[in-house]
Amino acid sequence: MQKNASSGFVLITVLVFIQIFSIISLYSLIYAFDSLKRNNHQWTGDINRLTSHMLLQQLETRIATDQTACVIAVTPAPQLAQKPISWWQQHACSDNVRGIRYYYAIEFLGDDPCGVIKENAINQSLIAKFYRITLYLLPDKLKGAKYIIQSSIVLPGVQTSVCEGKLHTIYPGRQMWREIDL
Repeated sequence: MQKNASSGFVLITVLVFIQIFSIISLYSLIYAFDSLKRNNHQWTGDINRLTSHMLLQQLETRIATDQTACVIAVTPAPQLAQKPISWWQQHACSDNVRGIRYYYAIEFLGDDPCGVIKENAINQSLIAKFYRITLYLLPDKLKGAKYIIQSSIVLPGVQTSVCEGKLHTIYPGRQMWREIDL
């Protein structure tokens, strides 16, 4: 009887240890799956950021030759972020690159008659014209995901008003960019 009791105790102990190891293994698998899911989400976000920066650079170059397309009134960034897709379809320009649909709008922020751009192709002092580009990225692969980024750029322009302050030099191109929180 003593032998049967001790072998039953050993069996129960082995079964408890198997259950403990099974639970630890299951926890490890769940943790690994969650880590992969998080990494995939972060990787997708990085791809969206890189794509949007590439598109933004292309748009900034395009604006240098044609500032009249897709111009909207100056609108605060939080209001633009809250606009529905139908608004973007009606008021902004759109394109599709590698399965990623995007919309963009251009805002003319104004001239700086005291801001002089000295280094240009015609070697004249031109004034600074400020524009803001808003890029609204809608990746098809991520249902419901969207990404909004803005940049402000300076382009050379012909002086239309007189500077009433001190002249200062402004370098053409991107002045800043930011991601808009949704």
